[in-house]
Amino acid sequence: MPGPIPQETWIKFELERRSNGGNISRAAREVGISRSAGMKAVKGTDFPRYRTAIQAMRTLYPAGATANDGLCDEARRALTDFAYFRRRYFGRVDVPWATHTANLVAGRLETQEKEFMLCNAPPSVGKSTFWTIDLPAWLIVRNRAIRIMLGSASQTIAAQYAQQLRRELEREVIMHASDDDIKKGLAFDAEATLVDDFGGFKPPRGEAWKSDEFVVRQVGDEMKGKKEPTVSAYGADSTFIGHRVDVAIWDDLVSNKNTLNPEARERLKDWWPKYGESRIEPGGAMILQGQRLHAEDLYKTVADIEVTDYSDIDDEGWGEPVGTRKKYVHVRYKAHYDEHCRNVHHPTRAVPYDPDLPDDSGCLLDPRRLTFRELMAIRDQDKRNYLVTYQQEDADPSQVLVPGIWVKGGRDPETGEVYPGCWDEDRVMGVIPQGLTRPFVSVVTADPSPSKYWSVMHWAYHVPTEQRFLIDHYRGKMGANDFLDWYTASGTFGGLLEDWWQRSVKQKVPITHVVVEQNARNGS
Repeated sequence: MPGPIPQETWIKFELERRSNGGNISRAAREVGISRSAGMKAVKGTDFPRYRTAIQAMRTLYPAGATANDGLCDEARRALTDFAYFRRRYFGRVDVPWATHTANLVAGRLETQEKEFMLCNAPPSVGKSTFWTIDLPAWLIVRNRAIRIMLGSASQTIAAQYAQQLRRELEREVIMHASDDDIKKGLAFDAEATLVDDFGGFKPPRGEAWKSDEFVVRQVGDEMKGKKEPTVSAYGADSTFIGHRVDVAIWDDLVSNKNTLNPEARERLKDWWPKYGESRIEPGGAMILQGQRLHAEDLYKTVADIEVTDYSDIDDEGWGEPVGTRKKYVHVRYKAHYDEHCRNVHHPTRAVPYDPDLPDDSGCLLDPRRLTFRELMAIRDQDKRNYLVTYQQEDADPSQVLVPGIWVKGGRDPETGEVYPGCWDEDRVMGVIPQGLTRPFVSVVTADPSPSKYWSVMHWAYHVPTEQRFLIDHYRGKMGANDFLDWYTASGTFGGLLEDWWQRSVKQKVPITHVVVEQNARNGS
């Protein structure tokens, strides 16, 4: 009866396996052991000498990074095929939205500009796994010199993301899915490890390899001279002034805690452009992603940002203003696409929605992980939550005073009625419409708040046509004296209302009424 396989044989087996793209059968044949023994050892069952051999290899045969021209065919394919990359190394079942998004990010990194991307998707479809493990790992094997920041609402969560990513870069045993996940069609057994195909990632001694930041090993062990690590983790509650990266991924920055009330939402909106948004280098990508939690959350604010657009044609018109554009590329994934629904919702047989082939795919974003039955239960229980969090809408149209389609214009999908919209593209805030004939009413409305957040609006109401024009809107902190005050020494009024009054007089539409809502707490 043959005895245990010696450690030296296991070392030779592992070297053969790694040099042949993870081929277990060929490695076993070369060193004279059975294929079944090799398979069981790689799976991690009952072969302690194999584990000891791997540890010894780290000293005897340091694993360096593999240059692209030395990669096996499978690894070369994985560099450009994200769906294949996820399956080969992590055993993931591909969903089209993930591949579509990965390719969008890769494309943004090919430009010379700072790129900004907002991605909203429902819960339970593997967003955090995609954004904090699969996508960063893919970007690293494509370019080991890249610098990535993983951000979250808290430093603790961000550090956990970085630690999980580092663990996958260290993994020397192929990942195997549970029997239950395989049966449900949620996962596969992986085919290789990243180390198998791309060489080692742990850097030479002296370089950072910590849970919250680490530097990956470069081809030829040549460091690129940049002070920032390959991957770093930061929370909105931490300090990272001065840190610059090529890719910043903020995962679920918007939380119930920072969206609970108007004050919390405003604090996050003030924080974002000063700290969260300003961390990327030219040619880099800033990515903000998560599920919608409120109609007026940070995601809504970011999606609405417009900036001046400039000509990029290389001629005499280069750099000339050519209009406006959205600052962020906004990618929204609905849990269910009503417009593409063909009533095919089986959790294992339904084809998932494909952003690249919307008319030739299914209607569910991920029919296995977020089933139609579960979605309809969520909708029936809380329609607002369904529409905002799962369908990426601003709010339930039936629960708002002014439906968004009245403002933006378009065809009502339920009634078929066409609305022209009411945006005035030729007028800015603070300017009263030209040619407004009498009679009209010029009204200021004020909604004070005990928390010091006021909402003040100036309206012009044209009586003959019954049209309402929003002239200006202020929402922010102030006291009653900031709204209107009397200066005894000069005998003049001051405050926001006085400023608006003077402006209305100059524009020949003087304010005729002021309506202040009474507040039970402060008696205003």
